[in-house]
Amino acid sequence: MADNVSLYNGMYASIVLPNTVLMACGVVLGVVGNLTVILIYMVRIDDKRGDRYFIPVLALVDCVGSLSNGLFYILDNFYTFSFPSEALCRVLLFGLTFASGFSGHILGVIALQSYPEVG
Repeated sequence: MADNVSLYNGMYASIVLPNTVLMACGVVLGVVGNLTVILIYMVRIDDKRGDRYFIPVLALVDCVGSLSNGLFYILDNFYTFSFPSEALCRVLLFGLTFASGFSGHILGVIALQSYPEVG
């Protein structure tokens, strides 16, 4: 039975290999891009009024989101029929759900802060 599952996992992984490669490229670009935003904001941008405090927070949350999303879906491509660890699956699912939701809420706060006369 375990041999069949590993055989099916291998067959499916070879079919979705282009998707896995593109997902890995997206993870690298997402993490590097968000870390670049954080670095540039911390080193180069002088925010005297303090109204752009959300930029590094949003970049950090998006960095965590791209990392957890990418890792989960890459592992899912390799282990579709039997995920290697239930705890890892739960942690990655929590990370991608939390990061996506938190990122959306931060964008909502940014929108409300940008247009205070509407609220």
